[in-house]
Amino acid sequence: MDMIKDKLKSMYKTSMIFSIILFFIGLFLVIKASTTLHAISYIIGVMLILWGTVQLITSLTNKEKENSNYLSAGFILGVFSLIIGIVVIINPEIIGSIIPFVIGIWMVINGITKLYYSLSLNKIQKSTPAIVISLIILACGIFLIANPFKGAEILTQIIGASIMVYSVLDIVECFTLKKVVKDFTNPKQTNNDIKVIEANYEETK
Repeated sequence: MDMIKDKLKSMYKTSMIFSIILFFIGLFLVIKASTTLHAISYIIGVMLILWGTVQLITSLTNKEKENSNYLSAGFILGVFSLIIGIVVIINPEIIGSIIPFVIGIWMVINGITKLYYSLSLNKIQKSTPAIVISLIILACGIFLIANPFKGAEILTQIIGASIMVYSVLDIVECFTLKKVVKDFTNPKQTNNDIKVIEANYEETK
């Protein structure tokens, strides 16, 4: 029992520390969504530049050894990666805009498809709720396509809020688990327990 108790204490401490760190990360994502997206873009840009540089150096080295031309697959990929990396660092909104833009296109296609079927069904049976939902999906998709970086900020804030909610729930669960372990290892004596102890004492007299 002591071994289980010690393991639970260790798990409780680790989980608490991890949840507190996650909470502040989530808070940062909610408050500083734009900064987070820029930081992610810079990291990706630097990685692309480094990878492209390595590819170029490798291609040039192989060219000298094998006396091949510069237009190898590695050379082309290196140049392409280097250019993209520089563009991403100069304009960090690009990375933050790609995912919302793709999601926006999918939502527009999905919204138009659902709207078409909803209008078709409406001729047979009234389906106003389905039409309204389709229009909302379509509007959200258009918003993401028109404002992809703003949409990325909103998505980042939603992720941050979700992390915060998880952290709070995990902390509450840790306290609950700690209380359960404490109650189990240090049970309070009820009136019935006291009566049993007194009865056993009388019998031993």
